Amino acid sequence: RVIREAAKHHDLYVLFCVQYVPLEDGGTENDAILCDPNGEVVYKQYKVWCNKGNRPQVFFVDDVPCNVAICADRWAREACDLPVVLGSKVMIECSWASPPDYGQDSESRDLVGPWWTPKPVRNGAFLVRVNRANIIEPDGTVHRCEQNQDDQVLVRTLDLRKATRGEALRKTK
Repeated sequence: RVIREAAKHHDLYVLFCVQYVPLEDGGTENDAILCDPNGEVVYKQYKVWCNKGNRPQVFFVDDVPCNVAICADRWAREACDLPVVLGSKVMIECSWASPPDYGQDSESRDLVGPWWTPKPVRNGAFLVRVNRANIIEPDGTVHRCEQNQDDQVLVRTLDLRKATRGEALRKTK
């Protein structure tokens, strides 16, 4: 409720992930939830890794087609690539962990290039890494916050004309 009220108060979209225990066996599950500027929940996606029947979908933020990968879903190509084939121009990853050691030191933060750059280049779409405050363009250009601190905000205007989805669409032929 607090997040929904904040989205409405600030007139913006809010995408967040939550972990809870909805399963009868006590297992946990991660969800991504999108609230619109009216504070309404307009999209919800379960973590694909935990739900074999769940499929990643495309959702819209101000008419921009997007998709989200929750934590370990980002390692599964079908969870990241399929939504781009379906029309997504902005891939969003919600995960704290980063390879190789899941640390927050400056060395693991500098691995943004070799670990993450191939995905947006391969798909011809933008990659927004929420918890690591960086954005990678379809040509591999990396934008990130300069300091390695929590609670940073990276603001960029995305030129969606660059998100051609060329490679993703080529795979469908």
